Amino acid sequence: MEQEQKEKISEYGLKIDLHSGELELFDVKETPIGWSFGQYVSHRTGSQQEMELLRRNLIQNNLKTLLRHG
Repeated sequence: MEQEQKEKISEYGLKIDLHSGELELFDVKETPIGWSFGQYVSHRTGSQQEMELLRRNLIQNNLKTLLRHG
C-alpha cells in the first residue's frame, strides 16, 4: 500500500531557462537521461506545491534585491 502511494506522489525540481530567465517546475521522473542536476537545475526536490512555493520565494527575493540595489 505504501509503495503505491509513493508511486502516485511525483517529485519535482526547478530548472532555469538561461535564455528567458524563467524558472520552471519539472517532474523528476521525466528528466532526460544524462541531465545533470546542479547545472541550472535545483538539487532540492519535493512535491509540486513545495517547489511552486520555492519558485515564488526565489522570484520574490530577487525582486526585493533588485529594488534595494536597482
